[in-house]
Amino acid sequence: MSNFAKIEAVLPEFIEALDAMVDTYFREELPRSHANGMVPKHRAEIGKKFIRIVQYDPSSGSAFCFLDADGNVLKPDGWKRPAKGIRGNILNDPNYSIGKGLSRYGAAYLR
Repeated sequence: MSNFAKIEAVLPEFIEALDAMVDTYFREELPRSHANGMVPKHRAEIGKKFIRIVQYDPSSGSAFCFLDADGNVLKPDGWKRPAKGIRGNILNDPNYSIGKGLSRYGAAYLR
């Protein structure tokens, strides 16, 4: 059994919520990009220690956030590793942070 077995059960709902948040932003704030299909999407890349959530569009991709084996959401510190500090946990509620701990730009800064 994978270290990420619990997370993989809620991961599709988490990705769907991220996609919906970004789609709403583009529809409301950038209607031309939305009409042209330039809305970024998200996908999960499962590694040994972390799951990297990638935000991608037709021309590029970037690390959006990381998830650890406990379901903690971590801000990226580049493409390969997360920054220190937990921003939330998707096992408590897959939509926990949409609009709070996560925005269309990624994981929230610690305050």
